[in-house]
Amino acid sequence: MLLILDCNCICHAAMYIMKGLSYKDKQTGVIFGFLKRLLSFGVQFKPDAVVFAWDSKSSIRKKEYPDYKANRKKSDLSEEEKELLDVSFAQFDELREGVLPRIGFRNVFMWEGYEADDIIANVVKERFRFEKEMVVVTTDDDLYQLLDLCSLWDPYKKRLYTRADFIKEWGIDPIEWSMVKCLAGCSSDNVRGISGVGYKTAAKYLRKELSSNSKVYKKIESEKSKFCEVNFPLVHLPKKVKTFPIFNDSFNIDEFEQVCEAYGFYSFLKKDVLKKWAKCFGG
Repeated sequence: MLLILDCNCICHAAMYIMKGLSYKDKQTGVIFGFLKRLLSFGVQFKPDAVVFAWDSKSSIRKKEYPDYKANRKKSDLSEEEKELLDVSFAQFDELREGVLPRIGFRNVFMWEGYEADDIIANVVKERFRFEKEMVVVTTDDDLYQLLDLCSLWDPYKKRLYTRADFIKEWGIDPIEWSMVKCLAGCSSDNVRGISGVGYKTAAKYLRKELSSNSKVYKKIESEKSKFCEVNFPLVHLPKKVKTFPIFNDSFNIDEFEQVCEAYGFYSFLKKDVLKKWAKCFGG
């Protein structure tokens, strides 16, 4: 099976959970927390290969829609929070550029201007013909629109969310989720939707359960085209089609041990834990 990780999602959690961890006066909490999660995913899913998808630091969406994610301004943070972000983002880069390739993971992707979601969507749609099973690790509901092709694992709720789960909850096909986002907007990304229309109302509209005489139905009908024109390029995945070739991993246990020594990750060097790494990732 193919395991696909929304890396920024995992790293942000590690940033807060492990923020006090350091070794030789160097912050290491994000890297340790990420690797700890990676091992847990390996034990659970036993993947044939792992895809690591990262957000780009630049944003095509923001260039097209300046208010995109404008609710996440660094200037609104305290000095302590800014320092935490700076230290943590440096560890994001260390993981992506150094640690993961060094220990043998070959599918580490960042796409200039685009988000991890775009990488994930491209991989899922391209690999669907070849993979028996694909699981995406994320907490991002934007990826619901891919549930015809894969399952989503929420690492914090410890829940596997499938196409059947989605249809039971929302009563629409996963491919229609981007239309829900077009109509209702996305508060986490600062994408404005039709006033008074949330996800549940948008889903009811798509299920044809709203009375054609109701105010909300008439409002959606009158404003749908305008909002879809603006929002569809922001919420539909992928924003742009690109092929990401997937290679078999070549996990190197010797390099992994050297990395653990360098960062002081001695709990990973216990014999039983090293065996787990080797068994899960083919070392």
